[in-house]
Amino acid sequence: MVSEEELVKASGTKHHGGIYFLIKKRIGFDAEAYLAQSTNIDCVLAIEDIGNPHNLGAIVRSGAHFGVQGIILHDVAAMESGSAVRTAAGGAEYIKSIQSDNFSATLKKFHHAGYTIVTTSSHKGNSNIDIAKAELPEKMLLLLGKESNGLTKNASQEDSINLCIAGTGQLESLNVSVAAGIILAKWWQQNKI
Repeated sequence: MVSEEELVKASGTKHHGGIYFLIKKRIGFDAEAYLAQSTNIDCVLAIEDIGNPHNLGAIVRSGAHFGVQGIILHDVAAMESGSAVRTAAGGAEYIKSIQSDNFSATLKKFHHAGYTIVTTSSHKGNSNIDIAKAELPEKMLLLLGKESNGLTKNASQEDSINLCIAGTGQLESLNVSVAAGIILAKWWQQNKI
């Protein structure tokens, strides 16, 4: 409880409505700190260049529901956007943010720590495994990219498991958050139930 004068000073406006929140920004783990506390059965998300905060929030919500422990982002502040927080519906409270200034190097650290990198593509090819037939590893890093272009070459990993989610073919692909939910449900069923 502070005076009106102090509220104006803190908020920078006279239109504060009698309420002002001072919120501490989320500070992400670095890869080494996260890996030091990881467990034998663990799922981490790596989000490359997904700019839509609604998609990020939906991915986080599904991640929390299916036991994801960490999420690698170029900028962990993206987890604080109003749209992402609302769409995550509390899910962000259960997932540790991992800051990555060099996405490729961070992915390599997780790979060297025993995580299998899993990617997805809407294009069924010889190197893609249908999710219905996939055996997902206990330590999995699910790498997701933009819907429009997919993963960049810097993020693509040579020895990753590449999944496809078969459908009618009437549409080119699923929304990235829906694809993430399907893959995470499969991981949970195989490794946590």
